[in-house]
Amino acid sequence: MNDDSWTLMRKGKEDNATETQYEEIIGKICDNRIEADRLDKTYLDKFKKILTWKKIFLVQRAETRFHREMLKAMNRGGNDPKRGR
Repeated sequence: MNDDSWTLMRKGKEDNATETQYEEIIGKICDNRIEADRLDKTYLDKFKKILTWKKIFLVQRAETRFHREMLKAMNRGGNDPKRGR
């Protein structure tokens, strides 16, 4: 899903893209987000059978922090998220 969205975003950078193509790109990206949210909901329904709501929250927060640190590391040009602090 995300790979498809990134590919679509790259298509939108083309100078010769038409309004119709932009409409199609945005529609598909929106559909990908909806599909990803449905997948998240499916996993949430499974997690709530075995985890407390607090633990689910902590997992989601950890995932968000992980992604943030990965992006920071990529922006610094390295693989070590603690580098540069």
